[in-house]
Amino acid sequence: METAGIIMRAQTDSAERELFIKENTAFITAVPRAAAGHFVDENDDVFSEALTVFNNAITVYKEEKGYFHVLPKPV
Repeated sequence: METAGIIMRAQTDSAERELFIKENTAFITAVPRAAAGHFVDENDDVFSEALTVFNNAITVYKEEKGYFHVLPKPV
């Protein structure tokens, strides 16, 4: 199934949300790893912050706004 459909289901189904988050752990750590300049794992505080941001992104996602998996670039 395409990502948009999975995210739409994850917005209302907590099990689907949990699975989607688990499947995207590597993606969730990518930005804080680049910003922190060191390996980030699930026990790192910045992972917790990134997880919160990712979870919120699921909540507010609208398919018409575009692709979900876009990494922000530092400015």
